[in-house]
Amino acid sequence: MAGPTPAYGGGPPHATQTGPREAVRGFRPTVGAGLGFLTLGLACLGDLWWRDATWLDDTGPGPAFFPGFLSALLVLLGAAMALGIDEAPETVAAGEDGASLQATIKFSLLLVGLIAAFPYVGGLLGLSLFVLLETLWVERRSVLISVASAVAAYCAIRLVFVVLLAVPLPPGPLRWIG
Repeated sequence: MAGPTPAYGGGPPHATQTGPREAVRGFRPTVGAGLGFLTLGLACLGDLWWRDATWLDDTGPGPAFFPGFLSALLVLLGAAMALGIDEAPETVAAGEDGASLQATIKFSLLLVGLIAAFPYVGGLLGLSLFVLLETLWVERRSVLISVASAVAAYCAIRLVFVVLLAVPLPPGPLRWIG
């Protein structure tokens, strides 16, 4: 019986382990996420095509324009992530799986908190607080950058969803904020 394989701390160089653990060892989580985004974007575009929704007509953009635009962006983002275009070489080489797992858990907790608090805090305030806490807690940015990001998110969400698309976001207890 041969000793441990090189993947497990030694052994002859010709001995290789061929199990599911080794097959996944070189797989980066961003590749999986990228393939997921790519698949979701293509599925959404296919659904819009299948429903024969109107993209543009004589009056301007139709009901499929904005979802189609976002789906196309999701396809591009997924392709970039799957190909590793979005990562800096030092991040890929460092293999910060522990840090990315911790950030993913923090982000997921914030997302669950946003979903739970959304009807009570309100749409604009809830999403802005989410961006503020995400940049402070998950990304560990400075307070100034975090507040600026939250204000920019508030303005962008208000412009796109409230003004342009007229989406009725829940107002929450501070109705004057949005």
